[in-house]
Parts: sequence; C-alpha cells; structure tokens
Amino acid sequence: MLKNKIASLVLVDVLIAALSFLALPLFLGMMLKEEVGEFSYLQALYSSWILIASFSAYTLLLKNISADKDQVKKTQNITSAILLSLIGIIVSTALLLIVVFFFMPSSVGLEIIDRLEFFYLIFFTVIISVMNLNLLSILIAEENILTINKFKALRGVGAIGLGLFVVSESYFSESAVYNRLAAIALVECVAFIIFFKPYIRSFNINRAAISSLLPQFIIVMPLVFGSLIALAQNITEKSLLIAYVGSEAMAEYGLALVIVSPISMIMTAVMNSWVVSFYEIESPNKARTVLVSMSVKLLVIFTIMVGCLTLMSWLLLFFEVIPSVYWALIYDVPAIGIGALLISLNQLNYAAFMYAEKTSFQLISTCFSAMILGIVSVILIPVMGKFGAIVAFISAAAGGFICASIFANWALKGKIFSTA
Repeated sequence: MLKNKIASLVLVDVLIAALSFLALPLFLGMMLKEEVGEFSYLQALYSSWILIASFSAYTLLLKNISADKDQVKKTQNITSAILLSLIGIIVSTALLLIVVFFFMPSSVGLEIIDRLEFFYLIFFTVIISVMNLNLLSILIAEENILTINKFKALRGVGAIGLGLFVVSESYFSESAVYNRLAAIALVECVAFIIFFKPYIRSFNINRAAISSLLPQFIIVMPLVFGSLIALAQNITEKSLLIAYVGSEAMAEYGLALVIVSPISMIMTAVMNSWVVSFYEIESPNKARTVLVSMSVKLLVIFTIMVGCLTLMSWLLLFFEVIPSVYWALIYDVPAIGIGALLISLNQLNYAAFMYAEKTSFQLISTCFSAMILGIVSVILIPVMGKFGAIVAFISAAAGGFICASIFANWALKGKIFSTA
C-alpha cells in the first residue's frame, strides 16, 4: 500500500518535472541571461522566506493530525497552525524589509524598493504559499492521494503554462522577472481557493486553539530560527556571487539548481506518503531501522538520478536546446546535484527530529551547515567565483547531513527519549 502511494505521488512529480524541462528552453529564449539570474535570486529569497513566515506550523500540523484523527482535535490543530502562520507572516514582513534595505545587492534590492509592485508581489506570494503549506499538510495527514496529486498538478502545470503565457505576452509588466513571479502567485492563489474550501469550517478560533499556540511555538521555535539561518546563508552566498561575478553567473547557478530539482521533487513525494506512517511508529528503535532503510534506498536512487540529469544536460547543450551561453552547466549540474542529493536525504533526519520532538537538533545541524557555507563562501567566492559558491554549497550540504544524521541516530536509539 505504501509503495503504491509513493509511486502515485512520484509519477505526478516526474510528469511535472518533465513538463518543466520541456518549458525550460522556452523560458530561456524569452528571458535575458541577467533576468534569469535575477529571477533565481528572488526565487531563492521568497522560497526561504516562506519557511520563516510559516513559523514551521505546517510541520507540526502534519504530525498532530497524523497522530490524532479526532475531529475536534483536528479543528483545533488547523486553527492553531493558521494563527501561528499569520503571526509568522506579520513578523517576517518586518524582517523582509530589513533584508531588502541592508543585505540584498543594490542591483536587486533597489529595483524592489523603486518598484513597490515587486515587494507587494513577493509579499502576496509568501502569504498564499504559507497557507498552501498548511493545506498540503492536512491533505498528507488524511492520506488523500488523489487530492494531493490534483493539488500538486494544478500548482506545477499551472505555474509553467501561465508563466509561459504572461512572459511571452508581457501581460502584467514589461519585466519578464515580474511576469514569472506573478504567474506563480496567481496559480498559488487559485489552488488555495479551490482546495481549502472543504476545510473552511475547520478554522474556528476558540480558547483551546489560542491556548495551544504557545506550547506549539515552543516546539517549532528551533525550526523558525533554522529557517532564518537558512535564509541568511542563501542570501549571503548568492549576494557574494552577484557582487563578485555578476548576475550571469547567478543565472548559470540557478539554472543548474532547476535541472537537479527533480531530486527534491521526488524527495517531497516520498516524504508526503512515507512520513505519516513513520510518525505512527511507536518504537524509536523500529523507527531508526525504517529511517536507515529508506535512506539507503534513496541514496541509490538519487545517485542514479544525478548521473541521468547530468547526461541530459549535456545532450540539451549539444543539440542547442539550451543556449550555448550556459555551457558551464557541463560542470555545474553534477557538482550541484551532489549537494541537492544530500539536502534531500536530510529531510529524513528532520522527520526523525520531529518524531522525537527534539527540533533543537535540527537547529544545531542547520547552524553547523550555515557556518560552513558562510566561511567557505567568504573565502572562496571572491577568489574562485561561481566555482567557489558550488564548493561552499556542497560542503555545507555534506556538513549539515553528517551532523543531522549523528543526532537522528542518537535520538532514535532512545537515548534522547530517556532524558526528555
């Protein structure tokens, strides 16, 4: 049964990934290389910011609904998660302004400041995407595979199709970057309106929901700080890359991340179907065995995927499906693929931390990864440019994975439970 669920979710992600690859040359043909670089930078910004604005409430929501199917409890958990997310959105807005004014490269930050529609669009995208994270957690906990696949298909296919249309027609703006972001925001909004409708009645503000906010925030607080650190390391690395090499290098780096994105998509599909059964395991030792087994299987699968994606990128360049100005993908894709592999596998360790309710270990491993990324980026990017950024990315991914694996193994042997 579990294999069938994973296969169904993976199939949808594979189809979306295939469609995105078919659309990739079209986007590259309609956007300047500098615009691709700017879009990659802003995409990294709002993707990280979504995790901060959510206050990681969606993670705890998934665990709570999976562990307790009672309808009253479910209503309380949904309400608490949405309230916690709304607080996170308010707090993150202030932090976003600080990032724009003080940390973003002037070439990108000033454009957002001068054109307020960029800021409003990113802010709106963050709000809707946060709510969609909570919605996806509900669907996963209910193990409604068909609805999950419809939800993911609408978001994935819609963003690609509408993105191609609005960019080609300059529908919302003369800026291709703005048009792509607008397409994503619009599709996210439509998906939320359609799929959250059955759960509107589950949002019921009462004393029980409000009183549960503080205990839930204490659990997810390390994840919030971890998200802040992840944002800081994202902005630091990419800001240094733009400052020392330029937006064209950011375009190559971002394009390589897009090409290896099927790895994270497959990982998300696996987590969507696997994590519910994992949270239901009562014995920590059995959970550890399941975790190790899944890690080995995915390591083999992802290693094969890195090789296939590398070969595919070479063929796309050889037949000039991807413009020759992106020739550096020959080296970038396999290198970045290794980092993407390790980051994806690390999600299993994060599930173990939530299972043990020891999310502080996730914060520690994230801090360790950020420290590596920051030090290596500052040292190597000014000297080696984009190659230095790739080395920093792989080093941080490896360091974070090793650190998290050690803590997860410790927790699931029962040592952490015995002292909790």
